[in-house]
Amino acid sequence: MTLIGWIQILLYCAIVVALVKPLGGYMTRVFNGERTFLSPVLRPVEAVLYGISGVDEKREQHWLTYTVAMLLFHVGGFLILYALMRLQGRAALQSGRSIGGCRPISASTRR
Repeated sequence: MTLIGWIQILLYCAIVVALVKPLGGYMTRVFNGERTFLSPVLRPVEAVLYGISGVDEKREQHWLTYTVAMLLFHVGGFLILYALMRLQGRAALQSGRSIGGCRPISASTRR
């Protein structure tokens, strides 16, 4: 490994160590529900998103509800990516070189 590589590793480690205390304190305050310096900006946005989605922030989420939500989120993401692969040939501003993927290629995860 070169000297520049070692310097980059040491610099990265120094930055991580320097950020442990401030970020750890910030995360502790956020997870405990205490006020932080970003609260005046982010709290109204959070309240609007909770209101739109119907989330009660005072109530704990059951593990089964969380599991179902995560599975549905991942299935939805997969379907969106599959549709993008299949429809990329019809997308606006295409150079004409790209065609839509066929069904086996769109669903494949191997090369």
